[in-house]
Amino acid sequence: MSTVLKILKALQERNKTCSELAKEIEISRSTVFYHVQRLCKAGLIKRIENGNKFVYYSLTEKGRKIVCSIAISSVFSYILATFSNEVEYSIEYGKSVPLSNYSSFETNFYIAFALAFVFIFTTIYISWKLLEET
Repeated sequence: MSTVLKILKALQERNKTCSELAKEIEISRSTVFYHVQRLCKAGLIKRIENGNKFVYYSLTEKGRKIVCSIAISSVFSYILATFSNEVEYSIEYGKSVPLSNYSSFETNFYIAFALAFVFIFTTIYISWKLLEET
C-alpha cells in the first residue's frame, strides 16, 4: 500500500499530527510532512490549528469519499477473488471440484482479467466523480 493511502486510512480513524502519522505508518516525519502538504493542496485533507503548538490533519469530505471508494473496490475485488476460488466446475461423471483444484492457464487468466477490470473501472469511476465535483 502506498504512503498516501496509508495516511488517508490513518486519518479516517481520527485527526492526527505528522508525528502520530509517522509513528503509525513507520516512516520519517519529513516524508509524512511532504505527503501531507501534497494532500492538502489536492484538497483531500485539511490542516487544523487549535491555538497550541500542535497541528492536526483531518480528512475533507472529498478525502472521505476517496477512502470509502477505495475500501469498496478492495472489498469487491476480495469478494470476487474469494468467489472465484469457491466456484465449482462440473466435470465428467457428475463430479465437481473447486476451482482451486482446477488450475489451468485459461482459468487463471480470466480471473486475473476480471480483477484487473474491476480495479481499472473503479479507479476511472472515482476519478470521474472527483473531476465532476471540481
